[in-house]
Amino acid sequence: GAPSNSSNIIEYCNSVVATQPGDVEMVLSWGWKIVCVQSGDPILFEHGDEYTLGYADPVSRQINIAAQEATEQTIAHEAAHVIEFEQLVQADMDAMAQKYGVQSWDEGDDYWNLPSEMFAEGRARCLGYGADEDFGVMSCDDIDSLISGTEKADQIIRMSNSGF
Repeated sequence: GAPSNSSNIIEYCNSVVATQPGDVEMVLSWGWKIVCVQSGDPILFEHGDEYTLGYADPVSRQINIAAQEATEQTIAHEAAHVIEFEQLVQADMDAMAQKYGVQSWDEGDDYWNLPSEMFAEGRARCLGYGADEDFGVMSCDDIDSLISGTEKADQIIRMSNSGF
């Protein structure tokens, strides 16, 4: 588990990032940064007051990770969002959303059932990093089909780090 001293917490988080879980190697190669921040940092409250363990920001091209709760799973989940932002094809995303019973990629009954979140959590799960059972499940075949429709599919597949 994570240490309690604050500088050690950041160091610990950085050491988890350094293992490059999931799609991290590729995300870094695309010029994104992954930054471990203190839990409670305002940057982790991007969506109103809702606290998050990680946040991938397509504007700054930075993934912010709550250092105290840093896990390979969370980092792999956030890296999957980068594939979504950088590579997924909108028509494919909308078609997949409809397959899961909603009209658009960012629509759902709640956060846990947004296709966007199901994709990111599913990508981490399919690469072997486990998944939070609160999330709706998108199948590995569906996730792979979305990735295979991208320009950089071969690179994504080649550079992914499996936790198995």
